[in-house]
Amino acid sequence: RYGIRVTSIEPGAVATELPQAIADEEYIAASRFSATPLTAEMVAEAVVYAVTAPAGATVHEVLLMPTDQAQ
Repeated sequence: RYGIRVTSIEPGAVATELPQAIADEEYIAASRFSATPLTAEMVAEAVVYAVTAPAGATVHEVLLMPTDQAQ
């Protein structure tokens, strides 16, 4: 009606600086996983895909996960 499109981008594990900021060793040990995280560039490509959809289409949701991340 108003031409507004809304998209939810839902990335899985993404490589960030956050792990270096966590000091709680117990939390770090409990949160380790073996998946290869997504890069910022991978997430950015998904955003570009969603926002460049044709005018008559809306990408409602993008669920982006590393291939080896458990569901």
